Parts: sequence; structure tokens; C-alpha cells
Amino acid sequence: MKYFSYHPESGFQLHETEELAKQCAINYLAVEREEAYEGWSDYVDQIFWGEIKQHVVEIMNRPITDQDIYISNDFDSIVDYGLVDV
Repeated sequence: MKYFSYHPESGFQLHETEELAKQCAINYLAVEREEAYEGWSDYVDQIFWGEIKQHVVEIMNRPITDQDIYISNDFDSIVDYGLVDV
């Protein structure tokens, strides 16, 4: 999924399309507006939607060798992560 929406109470949600992400943010704002008769919430400006460009994935996973002298004995492999395009 390439799109997201965020509301402080509902959290981070992934969406299949830009339209769904935007509509979700619009819906969050509508709920905030309905409840604004007592004043806007402190986090209304923390409603977001957008496109995810990159995410973190495992880019390396290899067994520990004798040359890995600084690695704890509690581990049996060396793993690394990096950002890649969605």
C-alpha cells in the first residue's frame, strides 16, 4: 500500500489509493468539526494523509563468521536494514 492517513486518536493507516487516504483524512476532520462546538481539539492540526515514498526492509542477513570478533555470542547472524522505494 502506497498511501497513508493519520489521526492522533486513530493512528497511522495504510490505503490502496490516494483517494481513500484523502477521504479518510477528510472524515477525521469532519468528526473533529462536529465536536468543535466545545472548541477545537488540540491535535486537529495533526491530521495528515500522503504518499509513502520509501520504507525500511531487510537488506542483508548473513551468518556470523569467525571474522566477526565484536559480535555478541547471543546472535547467530548479522542483519541490516535500509530504505527502498515503495
